[in-house]
Amino acid sequence: MTRITITSKIGPDGVLHLNVPISMLEANREVRVTIEPLPALTRPAMTQEEWGAFFQSVVESISEPEEKDA
Repeated sequence: MTRITITSKIGPDGVLHLNVPISMLEANREVRVTIEPLPALTRPAMTQEEWGAFFQSVVESISEPEEKDA
C-alpha cells in the first residue's frame, strides 16, 4: 500500500470528516491515521506600535480631493 497524504479541515463542530479512496485490493487491511496540524496561515495580531504605524501610513496616504469649478 502506498502512503496517502490528504489535507482536510476540521469543521466548526470540531469533527474531522475524511473520505479516502482506497483500492478494493487493500480491503480488510489495518491502517494508521495521524493527525498533524498545519502551520497557521494567519499572521499574528499586530502590537500597539505596529497598529499605530499602520494607521499613520493610511492617514498619510489620503490626499485632499481637488475642487472642481462649477
